[in-house]
Amino acid sequence: MIEYLDVTANWRNKEYLNLPVEQFIETIDKAINLGFSLAWDGDIGPDGGFKDNGYVTLKGEYETLAKITQKERQSAFNRQTTQDEYNMHLVGVTYDSSGEKFYILKNTWGSNRGIDELWYLSENYFRLRTISVTVHRDGIYGPKTITN
Repeated sequence: MIEYLDVTANWRNKEYLNLPVEQFIETIDKAINLGFSLAWDGDIGPDGGFKDNGYVTLKGEYETLAKITQKERQSAFNRQTTQDEYNMHLVGVTYDSSGEKFYILKNTWGSNRGIDELWYLSENYFRLRTISVTVHRDGIYGPKTITN
């Protein structure tokens, strides 16, 4: 069941959907593969990764999980261990030498933070700590053909 995103900053209410995590990731990956960037809203605090070398991974109770599921994501949101904290520009996806997937986010903190203003969020971090994304509708449905 798709419900609306219940956070204070959601002034669009039911127009702002809370997708199950698998559908959420699939939608984001499709938009990136179509060449779209996205606005990212998420939590940068609880795991401390944003103080490190630009690569952000989960720490603590979630560190050893193979894949964050909808259950863990919803639980962290409900317990408010994942909160609506910060926005960045999601510009792409990359993989490290072992094949681990990372989402690339651009920040405005300056080139002395992250790697040249870029942060690389592991897929598990992204799954757990992302509150929402905003993307152009063509990034979801594909570009429409313009006709006269």
